[in-house]
Order: sequence, then structure tokens, then C-alpha cells
Amino acid sequence: MFENHSAVQLIADPEIGVLVDANPAAAAFYGYSMKNMRGMPIIEINTLPLKEILAVLGQAVSGSKRYFEFRHKLASGEIRDVEIYAGPVNLDGRKLVYSIVHDVTEKKIAEIHLRESETHFRELIENADDIIYETDTQGCFSFINPNAQRLLKYSSEEALGNHFRIVIRPDWRERVENFYITQFKNRTPSSYFEFPVVAKDGTEIWLGQN
Repeated sequence: MFENHSAVQLIADPEIGVLVDANPAAAAFYGYSMKNMRGMPIIEINTLPLKEILAVLGQAVSGSKRYFEFRHKLASGEIRDVEIYAGPVNLDGRKLVYSIVHDVTEKKIAEIHLRESETHFRELIENADDIIYETDTQGCFSFINPNAQRLLKYSSEEALGNHFRIVIRPDWRERVENFYITQFKNRTPSSYFEFPVVAKDGTEIWLGQN
């Protein structure tokens, strides 16, 4: 299971912070020979200071923590983000730490790009001249952008959790609700519809819904 497994696996001495063994998958991942990895100080691959590495190994050997996130350095100098699942193992009378290493670099990069994309999208919404809002499945506001707050005279706190009916002119409420129900059932969010809304101060505004 250790030698032939495709997952990167390491065995380390928690007392001195040295690799006792590594499987072929680990050697291929880190770019070292099996011979060089055996006896290698963990600081050669882990970017943390030795003191912190020993503390982490202590947690793993005691079983108090089994999941870790690190940045590991390959023989080429490239830094990779990894997730490690580790626990104690007894080998020849020694209590060591057995670890399975997962490379999550691409996942981390994708998460960063997603956050950047979400931030950019949020900035566009926040600065838009249009009225942009979002409701939950019950029709209650879950978001209104600053321009909607300005025109409708409702703060975000006042609007959130309230049904969108509060801003629809009373004689149009049934028609607007039927429009949204039809939109939801037919999955046609691009349909155009015009209707009147009433701001908190009584001002009437006509909106074109896309």
C-alpha cells in the first residue's frame, strides 16, 4: 500500500523532524530520488520554520490534529500548496508520523480567481446606475444595490427580509407577482416587463424589468 500507492506518502520522525521514508509517488512529486528523501530534514520541503514543523508533528503523533495545510517546496524550487492527512504509526518500535499529501495548488489558484471574479462582479453591482436586487424563493429581498437604496429610499437593513411587495404600487402587486411566478416556472429571466414602484417617501417610479 505504501510503495505502490499513487498518492504521495511520507513517514517522518516527530522528534527530530526528519523523513524516515517516502514512497515512489512522493519522490516523483518532489523531484528527489528515494535515496535522497530518506533521512532528509523536513525543512527541505516544508516552508515553515523547524520549530513550527516539530509542533505540527507533535499534534499528528498525538492524534490531536490530523488535517494540515502547508506550502511545500519541490527540488526545482517551485512552491506547491498541499493538504496533508497525518497520524501516528508504529514502525520497528518507533512512534512516527504517517502522512498522505495532496497537491491542491490548482484548487487554490481557482479559488483565488473565483474570489477575484466575485469581487469584480460585486463592485460592478455596487456601482451600477441600475436598480439591482435579489430575492429568495419566498420573494423576500436578500440584496439591493446602493442605487436601489437611493431611489427607493430604503436602506439595506430596512429592505432585507421584507417581501418585494413593499415597493410595488398596490394595484400592480398581483400582476407583478404573477409575472415573477411565470418567470420562475418557465425559467425565462430575460423577459421584459414594466411596472410602477413606490419609494418609501411616496415617490412613484416606473421600472423596466429585464
